[in-house]
Amino acid sequence: MNDAVEKLTPKSAKYWEMQLDMAERREKDFRQNGEQVIDRYKAEKNNVESNRKNKQFNILYSNTETLKGALYGRTAKPDVRRRYHDADPVGKMVAEVLERALSFATDDPDCDIDEEIEAAVSDKLLPGRGLVRVVYEPIIGTTTEQYETLDENGEAVLAEQEIEFVADQRLEFRYVYWKDFRHGQARRWKDMPWIAFRHELTEDELIGMEIKPDVAKAVPKNAKPEDGDDQQKDEFARAEVWEIWCKATRSRYWFVKSYPKLIKTDDDPYGLSQFFPIPKPLLAVTTTDSLIPVPEYHEYQDQASELDRITTRLNKLVDALRRRGVYNSQLSNGVLSKLANAADNQFIPVENWSQLTQTGGLVGAFQTEDLAPIIQAVQSLYEQRQVLIQTIYEVTGISDVIRGATNPNETATAQRLKGQFGSMRLQKQQGAVAKFVRDLYRIAAEIISEHYEPEVLQRMTGKQVTPEMVQLMRDDKLRGFHVDIETDSTVFEDAEVEKQSAIELTTASTQFLAQAAQLAGQVPEMTPLMFDMLLMTVRRFKGGREIEDTINQTRDQIMQKMQQQQNQPPPPDPKMEEIKQKGQLKQAEMQQDGELKRREQDMDFQLDIRKQNLDAQVKQQNQAMQVINAPA
Repeated sequence: MNDAVEKLTPKSAKYWEMQLDMAERREKDFRQNGEQVIDRYKAEKNNVESNRKNKQFNILYSNTETLKGALYGRTAKPDVRRRYHDADPVGKMVAEVLERALSFATDDPDCDIDEEIEAAVSDKLLPGRGLVRVVYEPIIGTTTEQYETLDENGEAVLAEQEIEFVADQRLEFRYVYWKDFRHGQARRWKDMPWIAFRHELTEDELIGMEIKPDVAKAVPKNAKPEDGDDQQKDEFARAEVWEIWCKATRSRYWFVKSYPKLIKTDDDPYGLSQFFPIPKPLLAVTTTDSLIPVPEYHEYQDQASELDRITTRLNKLVDALRRRGVYNSQLSNGVLSKLANAADNQFIPVENWSQLTQTGGLVGAFQTEDLAPIIQAVQSLYEQRQVLIQTIYEVTGISDVIRGATNPNETATAQRLKGQFGSMRLQKQQGAVAKFVRDLYRIAAEIISEHYEPEVLQRMTGKQVTPEMVQLMRDDKLRGFHVDIETDSTVFEDAEVEKQSAIELTTASTQFLAQAAQLAGQVPEMTPLMFDMLLMTVRRFKGGREIEDTINQTRDQIMQKMQQQQNQPPPPDPKMEEIKQKGQLKQAEMQQDGELKRREQDMDFQLDIRKQNLDAQVKQQNQAMQVINAPA
C-alpha cells in the first residue's frame, strides 16, 4: 500500500496517466459539442449542395466571421513604460529595450502572430476555447578552448575542450489546437494545478529532444493517421507525447500513455513567476463552477434550428411557385403549348378563331392555379425568419449597425444608440482578447528579461544594455516596480483618434511652454518646476517618450546657462553709472585744470629764472664797464 502511494506522485507515469484520463472524462461533452459546432460551421461554409433535403441558413458562419473582425482586427503593439512616470533613467531604458525586443519578436517572419491569435479567437468562437503559448528556444553553439594540463609524464601540455555557449535566442508565439490541450481541475485559472500539451512525434524528433534512443524506440506509437489502410497507418504512426507543466513541483514532464516511465523531466524550464507559458485561455461561456466552456452557438442553437426549418419550408414553397393550370382540350390544337413557349412580341396563328372567340377567348380556354396563398405564406415565412435573425443578433450582441445593415428611415441618434448597444455587448469580449494578448506579451517580456543575453538584446534592439539594466531586468520584484507592460487596442480604430491624440499633445505642450516661458522670465526660480510639470504631462502620452530626452537636454542647457549667469556679478545700476560717469568727467576736468595751472606755474618759474639770469648778466656787464671806465 505504501509503495502504491509513493508511485502516485507527479514524478511517476501512473500519476499522469490517471490525471489525463480524468481530464478526458471531464471534457468529453466539451469535445463532442465542439466537434458538432465545427461540423456545422464547415457545412454552412461549404454549402454547395442544392438538392439536399434540409436547407440551412448560414447564421453561424455569418456571426463567426463578423465577431472575428470585431474581436481582433489588427496586431497589438507592445507598450512598455515606467510604471510611475517618474524620472527613472534606468527604468526608461529597460522599458525601451523590452518594447523593441517584443516588437522584434512579433515581427519575426517565421512566426505570424496575427495568424496564431486569429486561430485562437476562432477556437473561442466555435468550440469555445482558444490558446496561444510562448515558446523559448535558445540556440546553443560550441567552440574549442585550449587549456594547460599534465601528461602521463607530469609535464605541462596544451589540450582542447569543447565549450557550449548561447549563440542566439528565439521567442515564438505558437497556436495550440483546442483538442491538444488538457488541464487539471480548478474553478479559477490562478488555482490551476497543471496543464498539458499534446504532440505527435517521430522517433527522430524524440531523439532530437535529447530522449535516449532506446526510450525513443520503445515508446508506443499510438498516434496513427485517420486516412489510409492498416499498413499505411502503422507505417506513419507516431508517439503521442504529452508535455505536462506541473505548478506544484515547478517541473515539466514528458509522458507517453502505456509507457511505464516518464521519458523526460525538466526543472522549471522558463523560470516564470506564474510558471505556465500561456495566459488564461480565451473561453466562451463559463460559470463559476468550472473552467470547461460551452460553445457560444449553444446559446442560440434552438433559434438556429428553427431558422433552418423556416429556410427548408421557404425553399419548398418557392419551388412550388410555378405557372400551372388546365385548358380546354377541344380548343387547344397545340396553340396553348406554343403560347406558353412563345418569345417576346411573337404571335401564334389560330385555325378555328371563331370557335375560340365564341368560348370567351383565352380567358375561357384555360385557367391557371391561384398562387396567392403560397405567396402569402412565403412572405410570412420571410418575416418570421427576419424576426429570428434579430433575436439571434440580440443573443450574440451583434447589432445591425455593427454588421453594416441600417434602416434609412432611422434617425442618426437611433442608429448610434443601437451601435452603442452592440458595442457594449462586445466590449467584454474585446477586453478579454486584449487582456489575452497583453498577458502573452508579459510572459514574453519576462522570458526576455530572465534569459536573454545582453549581447543578443543589443543586436535585437540597437540599444546598449548596461549592467544596471541587466540587474533590473533579472530581478522580478524590481522589474515589476519599475516597468509596466501593456498593449494598444487589438480592434480597428479610426486613424483620427491617434491623430487627435498627437494634436492634443502638441497643443497642450505649446500652450504650456508659452506660459511657462513668460513665468520663468519673471521668476527664474520657477524654471525647474515648469520642466517637471511638462515632463509629468508628456510621459502620459504614448508618443511622449520620443521627446522626453529632448526636453531633458533642453532643461540641462537652460539650467546650465542660468547657473553661469548667477555666477557672474550683477549688472550695474544705470543711475550709479551716470553719477560715476559725471564724477569721472569732473575729475578729468579738475585734472586738466590742475595741469594747466602747473604748466603756467612752470612757465612763470622759468620766466623768473630767465629774468634773474638776465639781471645778473646785466649787473655783471655794468660792473665790468665800471671797471673799464674807472680812472687809472
